[in-house]
This record gives sequence, structure tokens and C-alpha cells, in this order.
Amino acid sequence: MTKTLPDGIEYSVVVPTYGSPESLVELVDRLTATLTDFTDSYEIILVNDGCPVGSWDVVKQIASAHRHVTGISFTRNFGQHMAITAGLADSSGSRVIVMDCDLQDVPEEIPKLIAEFDKGFNYVVAFRNDRTDNFLKRTSSLLFHRVLSYMTGARSEAGVANFGIYSRKVIDNYLELNERVRAFQLHLLWIGFSHSTVPVRHGKRMNRNSGYTFLRLLQYAAELIICFSDKPLRLAVKCGFAISAASMFTTAYLVFLRLGYSHPVEGWTSLIVSIWFLSGIHIMVLGVVGLYVAKSFDENKRRPLYVVDEVVGRYARGLPPRDWQRG
Repeated sequence: MTKTLPDGIEYSVVVPTYGSPESLVELVDRLTATLTDFTDSYEIILVNDGCPVGSWDVVKQIASAHRHVTGISFTRNFGQHMAITAGLADSSGSRVIVMDCDLQDVPEEIPKLIAEFDKGFNYVVAFRNDRTDNFLKRTSSLLFHRVLSYMTGARSEAGVANFGIYSRKVIDNYLELNERVRAFQLHLLWIGFSHSTVPVRHGKRMNRNSGYTFLRLLQYAAELIICFSDKPLRLAVKCGFAISAASMFTTAYLVFLRLGYSHPVEGWTSLIVSIWFLSGIHIMVLGVVGLYVAKSFDENKRRPLYVVDEVVGRYARGLPPRDWQRG
């Protein structure tokens, strides 16, 4: 007879999976070994984000062999942060751990996070102070977080990802947010609970490149900036004032030349350049405003954040279903 998990689960581990199917078995084994050292009340939730290379088949095999594992599969790729949201919505633990699937987040470092969490913080995130990524990846990540911090006004650190432990209170408040463009750590900073960071080891990625290329990071940064901040509009206004001030000084200088020295103002080239420059500024500002309108239109559709295709593990244990289509 299949045993069911005890009521009042203490720890939930949420793992979005995309790529790296070869790492999942080892990840679950190491998680199990780590968690059973201090609790028998835990669950592991693997969320397949439309992975095209066989992750879901591996997740189903793991869920059939481990009573603590639940597998959730999306109908298509909705994105890492949507996968995290789905796992959090399914979680039951009073403490929730979020980590990546490629073993760069080291399961054996979890006790460090728990020790810091027990000091009374609402959540604790891991800081990877010795990253194993290549130079290009580290540089692009650093630029991404620097630009994001400046444009959103929230401190975003390159060494901090999603790996951390979070109280039930933090997770429940996070799930109340329904923005379509999501950034787990930025949303938590906005929510505002007390938190801390702990330095941890950074493992090597298993047999795949990061899904976040430099161009994808740029696109994601632009989406986050538009959705989290009105700073681009404020910068556009400042740029307009700066151009107006420059034009006033230029006008005064030309009038001075004309009246004081009777120099002819030829100026055809400068006129054309000024027209092109100002036209470019106008188009850029209209584009920024258009992006804000488009994002508002997208949010107002109120479509579900993700759609679940299949679930394994939970129903087999006789546990209640979750609200799979979160809107």
C-alpha cells in the first residue's frame, strides 16, 4: 500500500526544469540525502517548463520511484519564473526551498541556508561568491544586474539567483502578485520581508549551456525595466529638458554672433543634423510609451500565467489537487 506524506509538510523544494535531464536523478538523490539528515517531512516538486530534450520522461520515472516527488509539466515553455510560480503554488511546506536543476545550486549547501533562516529571517538567499561560469557569462550577468539595479531602483546582485529558503508567509504573499513578467527576487524585494544572504559553493553546470544568452538577458532586462519602473519615461523627460536647454544656449550664441560680429549663419548641416537628432529622440520616446501601453494591454488580458498539461506523483498519493491554472 502506498504511503502518503504526513500532514503539515515541513519542507518543500521547488525545482524548475528545462534541459539537463541527465542531472535530475543525481539532484533528487542528493536532495533526499541532504533533507533526510534533519527531517522526514518534505516534498520535492519538479516543474517541467516545456523542455524539448526529455526532462519530463525523467521526471515521471523519478516520481514513480520516490514518494516525496511531484512532477508538473507545462503545455509549452512559459519561462523559468512561471515554473517557479507553479511549484510554489503547489507547495505545502512551512519552509520552501527554490533551486535550479543543473546542480549549480549545490544541495549540500542547504543546511547553511537553514541555519541562517533559524536566526529569525523571513527568507535567506544564497550568494555565489566563487562562480564557475565562464568569463562571458559572468560579464553579461554583471552588466544585466548593474543596469537592472539602476533602472529599477532595486538592488540586484549578480551573485544572487533564486537559490534560497523562504517562509510560508513570504511565499503566500508572493503568490498574490499576478504580473505576467516576473522576477522572483525583485518581487521579494518589493514585498519587503526581512532577509539575509549566505555565501555558498557554486557547482559546475552539467552538460548544457545556459538558457540565458546575452541577447536574451538584454530582452529580459528590458521587459523587467518596463514592468517594474517608470524610470525610462523619467529619463526621456530629462533628456527633453536637456535638449531644450542646449537649444536655448545655441540660439543665444548664434544671435550673439549675428548681432555682435555680423557673421553669416550658414548652418545647413547643423540644421539637418539637429532635425534628425530630435526626430530620433521623438521616435524613441514614442517607442518607450508604446512599450508601456503594450505591457498594460498584455496584463489586462488576465490570461492564466501558465497552463499545466500533466501531473505525476501527487494524485497517485491521494493528495488534493492544486489550482493549476493560476491567473
